[in-house]
Amino acid sequence: MSVAAPSAGAIQRGDLLFTAAPGALDELPQPFVVAGRLPRLLRQLQARDPDVAILGFGLGAVGALMLEQRPGMRLVGVEPDQALASAIPEPLRRRVEIESIDALTFLRRTRRRFDLVFDDCFVLAGGDAVRPAELTRHAGLVARRLRAGGVYVRNLLPGPGLSVADQSRDLSSRFPHVALRTFREWENVFAVASARPIRSGWRSRLY
Repeated sequence: MSVAAPSAGAIQRGDLLFTAAPGALDELPQPFVVAGRLPRLLRQLQARDPDVAILGFGLGAVGALMLEQRPGMRLVGVEPDQALASAIPEPLRRRVEIESIDALTFLRRTRRRFDLVFDDCFVLAGGDAVRPAELTRHAGLVARRLRAGGVYVRNLLPGPGLSVADQSRDLSSRFPHVALRTFREWENVFAVASARPIRSGWRSRLY
């Protein structure tokens, strides 16, 4: 994976780059630009000020982009890494409710419902970003935390013995409508899942 050179407001760990805001990179990677624009692209998010949760908030690059699309949204960022959570820029922190716990604990404890849940959880394995094994069969937990017509987006990072097809089956077991989107030169595959037909305005294709 190649990214543009970092500037102020980014933390690099091996080949991975955590950005504090869109301006922390000369050019934000395409998958995360798409993720940040989801509140605008997914037309079924009818709520003027939707409730959104980001699992794996990091330093908040995607959250900052989402807030640009829907400034009035209520955003919860779930980030168990204390070092990352404490480094979220203060202007962004004032607009986000930060939960410093892991995604499964958050999903099991919260009683809130969301219009959009974006799941970008991963762990480092030999310098690569892979999904934790315990976060590949949790679509049921997410489904219970979505409002009627809500949307779940998962970054299907591949891992040892973990295929996109395996993760897609987990989503399909809980959501009748699932669409995949891939990106040329990137390993990320985004899955968009909902109980209602997905009216995103775009189809699954290479970029």
